[in-house]
Amino acid sequence: MFTDIEGSTSLLQALGDRYPEVLADHHRLIREAFARHGALERGSAGDGLYFVFGAAQAAIDGQLAVAG
Repeated sequence: MFTDIEGSTSLLQALGDRYPEVLADHHRLIREAFARHGALERGSAGDGLYFVFGAAQAAIDGQLAVAG
């Protein structure tokens, strides 16, 4: 699965100096949610992450984590 923050350029402009903290929180939430399902992180670029996993529930839990 590839993740991406929709509208990240606008978010960066709106948050300014706070953006790195928000991005770090986003990545932490995704990593924690996916790790609970044994997902393996294979890479990252900008605001995106790349994971492999066997259970679709990992993707659902990741989405719920950042929405919550």
